[in-house]
Amino acid sequence: MEAAALSLAGNAVGILMPKLQESFSSIWKVRANARFIKDELESMNAFLVRNAAMGQYTDDDLEFNVWMSQVRDLAYDLEDWAEEFTWLLCQPHWHGINSCFPDVVRFTKDLVARVKIANNVHELKGRVLEVGERSKRYGLRGRTTQEPTSSLIIIGPVARMQHDPRLGAHLTDDSMLVGIDGPRNTIMNWLMEGDGFMLRVISVVGMGGLGKTTLVKKLYENQQVMKHFPRRVWITVSQTFALKVLFRDMISQLLGSQVFSAETTEGQLVQQLRDELMKLNTRYMIVLDDVWSLHAWKSFLPALPDNNRLGSRIIVTTRNLDVASFCSQESGHIYHLKPLSPENSWLLFCKKAFPRHYSICPPTFTNLSKEILAKCDGLPLAIVTIGGVLASKPLLESEWQKLHDHLGTSMMSQSHQGFDAMRQILSFSYYDLPYYLKPFFLYLAIFPEDYQIRRKRLLRRWIAEGLVNATRDMSTQEVAEWYFKELMARSMILSSIINGDTTVHSCHVHDLMLEFALNMSDKENLVSIITRQQQQQQQQHQQQPPPQQPQDVRKARHLSLHQHSLPSSIRKNKNLDCIRSLTVFSHGRVSLKNTRRMKLLRVLDLEGCDLTEDEDLEIICQFTLLRYLNLRNTSIRSLPKALAKLQNLETLDLRWTQVTEIPPQITKLHKLEYLFVGGFEQDPSGPALTCHGAEFPAEGLTALKALKTLGMVSFKTNPRELGEMTQLTKLGVKDITTPENAKAFVETLDKLSDQLRTLKVE
Repeated sequence: MEAAALSLAGNAVGILMPKLQESFSSIWKVRANARFIKDELESMNAFLVRNAAMGQYTDDDLEFNVWMSQVRDLAYDLEDWAEEFTWLLCQPHWHGINSCFPDVVRFTKDLVARVKIANNVHELKGRVLEVGERSKRYGLRGRTTQEPTSSLIIIGPVARMQHDPRLGAHLTDDSMLVGIDGPRNTIMNWLMEGDGFMLRVISVVGMGGLGKTTLVKKLYENQQVMKHFPRRVWITVSQTFALKVLFRDMISQLLGSQVFSAETTEGQLVQQLRDELMKLNTRYMIVLDDVWSLHAWKSFLPALPDNNRLGSRIIVTTRNLDVASFCSQESGHIYHLKPLSPENSWLLFCKKAFPRHYSICPPTFTNLSKEILAKCDGLPLAIVTIGGVLASKPLLESEWQKLHDHLGTSMMSQSHQGFDAMRQILSFSYYDLPYYLKPFFLYLAIFPEDYQIRRKRLLRRWIAEGLVNATRDMSTQEVAEWYFKELMARSMILSSIINGDTTVHSCHVHDLMLEFALNMSDKENLVSIITRQQQQQQQQHQQQPPPQQPQDVRKARHLSLHQHSLPSSIRKNKNLDCIRSLTVFSHGRVSLKNTRRMKLLRVLDLEGCDLTEDEDLEIICQFTLLRYLNLRNTSIRSLPKALAKLQNLETLDLRWTQVTEIPPQITKLHKLEYLFVGGFEQDPSGPALTCHGAEFPAEGLTALKALKTLGMVSFKTNPRELGEMTQLTKLGVKDITTPENAKAFVETLDKLSDQLRTLKVE
């Protein structure tokens, strides 16, 4: 995450360089210091990326983690400085265009601002030098961990663990196996029948904790399977593995105990294993449990001959759909393991939580138990773990209520050993993410539990935050799509609604993975969540507030309100420049009066909120760095003329509002790429819904050179200009009501045909 923060800061400083040169042409030292800062940021970023890829630090490396925290704070401060200067450039007095001020006042303001910027650059350069020197003083750069062995699991920046909780899967009591019959029967058929004598690969895929290892272990130990496959091998691959150790283990399982020379090479072991498998005159079954990457799978391929004509099978378990698809590309045997049904979840929960009550929930505990169970969302590992913790507590409502109220904190706390195995299993998925994907996953902590996140909304927010960079052959939109698909393939996010063309319309995060994201984002000062419950607790403890309150957002980059107003602790906070995104999840009345100090906002998402005062819209128009503005399904009726101030706006979503006319000031937003208006409303004459669009200015739309998506627009007001917007890739139009309009529309489409990919006509 520090690498991501450095990258964002480096990008911000890089963008500023030309502006610094223009504004400080006579102060060479300012530009030189900024150039030094940018170069040093790039070096730090490269170092952290390399260390993340090699797993060269751990949670128990105190000095390194303190340094990392300092690097992150420095990166945040650098980004703040760069964007504060960008914000300053947007102010009228900087360019001397505000006639309200006499020349001498404008000159004084400019001079004070420039001196402040110069001093800030000098101070930040000193901090960059100090952070760099500190890493050398304490030998932090180049520090390495020990080489991995079969008993050491290294999963990046986490504590070393001498025990893998998955290794106990075969010890699971059969009475605790619930909902396993369907998956077991399907895979059993693939094992025993399938398509005859060819070697086939069966993949079992799903998020961590679903029971993939347990399911396959029960098949592996099944008497019918043991008889059908006289030779069987089970290998746990995990994230970091020593191939020589695994190949020796595979050979020993095939042939019995073996003595290997220390000089035996990996290549010799591969050849020996391959030869032994080829010599077998009977079927074999090999399980490669917990394969994390294509690299891991390909490492085993040279040792697995494909000329066994006896119907041998290989089973791969993985959390990564891309791995499963590649392994089973010939057979097509991919089993997507799903969460337990509500009925089976309840059955398993009662077995674990009430062992002394014949697995029957006492009536007085039913409601509380179901609320706790809802947190598990069908994940067997979570149900078994939480049920076991509850079973160890006295059967008192007060005890259970306490766990219910603090379940998220308890699960993520290192001091609560009852959740160790589950916490480790969940952490594996996070720490296996490439460094560049981690901020995208942690960003999901902004959204509430069980919230359906529209894919395109999420992607546009990522882009507006500056998290996504275009490549030589991919646009930012394409890169964001790629990252989304990677998180989906790794089961870090789950699909909720699928479009007709099989693309994902909306997704969600499993409750427990969301708890993990919240915990990690809190450590990274990334997301601050304010809920109605937290605000009520704060009001009850105003005399003695808790030592660490979630409402402290002095460093958080993203503020998410799961209520209708800012709590008093934030309203009293004089410095909210750190906030880059404000998201409000509320259907009640929302006031923005206390957000004025969030002047560096990039993302403002108020979807579904009740905005009725013109003052709120005027406040929004003061956020001159805003790139993403979502007012979808709000109660606004019009847009103010001050809209023209939002010169950096890239996305404006006005769907399902009462805005039917777009002011001429929209044509001043030259960076606007996505403009959504219109929606459906109740037809007063009957039950049907009618579509309404919006009327745009008769002239000026062609000034929006960056616009890619536009809709719904009333065609009758803009037929000529629409035809000149040849960069559009998506268009929605209505009011093609006359033969003349229809003819003009056909001519317009002909002009747009080169780039237009999606057309919607109402």
